[in-house]
Amino acid sequence: MINQLSPDGCWRWDGLRWQPVPALPQPRRSRKRWLVPLVIGLAVLGLLIGGGTWGAVTLANKVSQPGFLDSLTPLPKDFPQYPGAHLQSANTNYGSGGKQVRVILEAPAPDAEVTAFYQEKLNSGDWEVTATDVATGVIYFRRVSHPASHGQVALFGHGEQTRIEIQVNF
Repeated sequence: MINQLSPDGCWRWDGLRWQPVPALPQPRRSRKRWLVPLVIGLAVLGLLIGGGTWGAVTLANKVSQPGFLDSLTPLPKDFPQYPGAHLQSANTNYGSGGKQVRVILEAPAPDAEVTAFYQEKLNSGDWEVTATDVATGVIYFRRVSHPASHGQVALFGHGEQTRIEIQVNF
């Protein structure tokens, strides 16, 4: 039978021999197919950059406000904080003995003023001074309502600045 196709469709019988079937021309692909993924990718990139920039600016504005970092101290809310003191570092450790908070502040005042402040404030409210070591500049205290909560304030003066190291054990 003439013009019979082979089972695989690649050959045609012309009556004398099998001839290869010419391949059908492939439809042309649009050369602009890459444009859609490119536009979508650029839009997503723009959103990420814009959102990241907005977030960074917002965070920078909050952090630059006076007292922002000072509000991050892990000390109890009623623990006295010297006015104008700035947070330098804060650590909270958990162990078999309970929780321990260590905070370092820098105050823009001589150590005598800062010492007087903590002597007064730690002898009021729910806090009580249990001892003072004048030689080392350390004030020991405890919480009146929970005597197991105790700690110390160490003061290190250097000119018109005082380093305040607070440790509270819960």
